[in-house]
Amino acid sequence: GSSIGEFRSGTSVTNLDAFISSYNTNVAGHPTPAGSALITNGLFTQSQLLLLGAVTPALANVPANSGPAWLKTVDVRLSWPYVFKERFTIEPSVSAFNIFNSANFDSLMNPSAGILRPATTFPTNGSLGLGCGTASSCQSANRIGPGSGVFSLGSARQLEFGVRLTF
Repeated sequence: GSSIGEFRSGTSVTNLDAFISSYNTNVAGHPTPAGSALITNGLFTQSQLLLLGAVTPALANVPANSGPAWLKTVDVRLSWPYVFKERFTIEPSVSAFNIFNSANFDSLMNPSAGILRPATTFPTNGSLGLGCGTASSCQSANRIGPGSGVFSLGSARQLEFGVRLTF
């Protein structure tokens, strides 16, 4: 019932509960296209797939005071190329990520538990080992910190120095 990339352009946070309710009413609990092929070929019945849990899952409603937190970051890169004999270029650079050191929550790589996940599998009550939504009372548990490597979008201020050689 939606298009790719429709969230926040066609479906907003305010009508997300209505969208999820419509999905749960019209789609959840029905066979997937692969499940329909199994039924058509006589390998399973719809009730057997339902008992196995091999149907589209129901989604939980959006927790109160939730929604993805805004990503606040300002990044800058400075580089200056030096050309040697019109054939070789050496380009030193320095990059600064999140230069104002803004606090960010709910990493894109680790979203809060329960949001748009099957209602039967992931509770949204902040159980041990799960995120507790994006309510301001529990955002500190989901604060973005430095990860491995240099890709830590939204983490604390970071500097990167580099050299590029082109020949």
